[in-house]
Amino acid sequence: MLIKNVDIITENKPDEIIYGASILIKGDTIERIIKNGEPLPNDTEIIDGNGMIAMPGFVNTHTHCAMTFLRNYGNDMNLQDWLFKKVFPAEDKLTAEAVYWFSKLAYIEFIKSGITTHVDSYFFMESSARAVEEAGIRAVLNRSVSGISDPDGEKLKESSSFFRTYNNSCSGRIKSVLGAHSIYTSDEKYIVKVVEEANKIGSGLVTHLCETQKEIDDCILQHNATPVEYLDRIGYFDVDGMKIAAHCVHMSDNDIDILARKNVSAAINMSSNLKLASGIADVPRLIKSGVNVSLGTDGASSNNNLNMFNEMRLAALVYKGLTLNPEIMNAETVLSLATANGAKAILDNNIGVVAEGAKADIVLIDTNSPSIAPTNELAPAVVYSAGAGDVNTVICNGKMLMQNKELLTIDENETVWNVKYFARRILSR
Repeated sequence: MLIKNVDIITENKPDEIIYGASILIKGDTIERIIKNGEPLPNDTEIIDGNGMIAMPGFVNTHTHCAMTFLRNYGNDMNLQDWLFKKVFPAEDKLTAEAVYWFSKLAYIEFIKSGITTHVDSYFFMESSARAVEEAGIRAVLNRSVSGISDPDGEKLKESSSFFRTYNNSCSGRIKSVLGAHSIYTSDEKYIVKVVEEANKIGSGLVTHLCETQKEIDDCILQHNATPVEYLDRIGYFDVDGMKIAAHCVHMSDNDIDILARKNVSAAINMSSNLKLASGIADVPRLIKSGVNVSLGTDGASSNNNLNMFNEMRLAALVYKGLTLNPEIMNAETVLSLATANGAKAILDNNIGVVAEGAKADIVLIDTNSPSIAPTNELAPAVVYSAGAGDVNTVICNGKMLMQNKELLTIDENETVWNVKYFARRILSR
């Protein structure tokens, strides 16, 4: 496959753009980037990249895909009331088949908005893995566990079994990881069990962390430590493998230093934290302190979209308004949060870039769209102007998932019908 005559945002080097080049894909890999004027190979499927921006697929480092069934449900509430009064009761009624369809709906939205990789924490993860395989995307899947719903440890055993079965499966497109949901849904004894199991099987850990001020205040009262200090004390950040803390809204200087020293990536969820009135993570301070910062959408229930363009735009604009400094989060930095930094968070240096030898996870953005033209500067055009509707073609692992805005791996009408059917059944009980 040859993407011909395209402008490339590589994310391989800071601010690197290659104009009028061609990308040769062989199997699942980018074999060559052929610059303008160099000879092109014959007998290759040609994709016309004229008027397109080629860039890495987005890496969404925190989401709960099957929560699409709770989209537009339980709105305008704080996190604790939303979780315990709306979300958890509804999730108790989930089935494996429902999660399959709810996940597929998320993957439609992912593909249409250029997300090729995601980190997902939820239940019935075998159903999610089935949907991932069919959709053709890339995933890190975590069978989420918590002490309040797993007093006998059976769900932790399920999570460990899932890891053993699915990690590095589906031609490497599916990886797995363990993780306790949060410090407020698990006591110390349970979290230590999760850490021990992760060390035993060689898994990294993910968690929700420092999302609300209440979480901070309660932890200090109970443990005389912030949530970060508390988890660090019990070894949560000492495991090998990926370590991702979602949200990181309320962080002390010491908290940030711990994350930086322990190589914990912060997955920031701008829309979700704003909607739930949880606060705004101090991304510039995290970056300055050496923490790897990436972006997540969170679930559709608290966002309510699964669209990285929205997250990038917020990340680029909010801090300018808060600090009155237009340079504090430039477009190039924000685009890296959504691509290369996400790849770093999941410890995969083969994605998040458009470079020779990297996996062929590529998104083509149509610059002829009236909402983005003229693209005088490419990275700002993607961050400030582009939207999901400007995504023309999506390739993951060398396979075409969408071409000329036509989905190729998922039946959209069938999926939406099934989602509505199962959502009605669950929420009417």
